[in-house]
Amino acid sequence: MEVKALSRKFRLQFDEIALETVTSAGSPHPAVIADPQLKAIDDVAVRTLKNCMQEVFEDGPKRDRRLWLGDLRLQAQVNDVTFGHHDLVRRCLYLFAAHTREDGMVSANVFVQPEVRADDTFLFDYSLFFVDVLYNYLQSTGDTETVGELWPTARRQIELALDPLRFSGAGARQR
Repeated sequence: MEVKALSRKFRLQFDEIALETVTSAGSPHPAVIADPQLKAIDDVAVRTLKNCMQEVFEDGPKRDRRLWLGDLRLQAQVNDVTFGHHDLVRRCLYLFAAHTREDGMVSANVFVQPEVRADDTFLFDYSLFFVDVLYNYLQSTGDTETVGELWPTARRQIELALDPLRFSGAGARQR
């Protein structure tokens, strides 16, 4: 709906508004927290994560709505102890692995709408988050098949980080 104009003489009113919320998250595992203030903080944090769980872990339902590798690292860790939706973490890992730069570096973020594509932002530290998220995924699920398929991408991030010609001193040479 788009409001084109308003008049001071009339009040804008809506009847029978219906909103649909969408998430791929199920019900969270209940947290046992005695302190009411900490419980309230936890409730907000879990609700925020749930709102970000769509086709991927989005940056936020009101932000740029894309998958960021740095956010995924934290979201996957919280997901482990709240929703346990490991299929979503796996999907995100595959999206990053499928959309790398020519030298194999994973992008810092991936757009999923209107089509899946990697952004042109490639950050050294974010690329290493792929390794960490994959390791955390293995620890959480024991899914050695997925980790075996994604290991070449993870290994490539480590190789790029260890390349002395690529990253030396204060400045980094871009290929």
